[in-house]
Amino acid sequence: ISGVDISRITESSVTVKWETDEVATSHVEYGKTTDYGLTATLDKELATSHSVTLTELKPETTYHFRIKSVDEAGNEALSEDYTFTTKTTKELLSTSLYSAITIGSRVHELGFNLFNGSSQTITVSRAEFSDKNGNITHTISAADITRIWQTGDVETGEPFSGSISFGIPPTTEEIEGWQVKWYCLDANGVQFTVKGEYSSLP
Repeated sequence: ISGVDISRITESSVTVKWETDEVATSHVEYGKTTDYGLTATLDKELATSHSVTLTELKPETTYHFRIKSVDEAGNEALSEDYTFTTKTTKELLSTSLYSAITIGSRVHELGFNLFNGSSQTITVSRAEFSDKNGNITHTISAADITRIWQTGDVETGEPFSGSISFGIPPTTEEIEGWQVKWYCLDANGVQFTVKGEYSSLP
């Protein structure tokens, strides 16, 4: 067993990959301690490249795991113990403000993007935009979201994007330091917030 790789860590899943020098089965034993207690098996033909995704994990939790592969002759190989820690839904969302565009002489259009990199659908309930002094300049309410974007639900791997317009002198320096604060609900209805700052690139 070699080349063990831990990837795609979300709040409830992770993918474990490894290689064997001959064709073998794919098993991952895992749990919150080195007693493990749970097993994930990839139901496919014997292989030398292996990939198993563990699901239904708890967020913000450290798990232990080891790999077991059995070759055609019945010889069993066990890896050493490895660990990973699942993330929170909040950690998996990212946001930014970008591209101030002059419209006419005294109006800017400020784009925004909230990307859902979690493994569940999240709901946007509202957003607050603040200037560089911390003063709230614009608010997108739940009613605004329903009216403009139809739904505040953001599916896994999808962005929630749009723009706001406002009348200020047409220079990008005017909005450097601006921030956005998103109020979101996870699949269990738990509220959390995500903050982002102005960037010159989307």
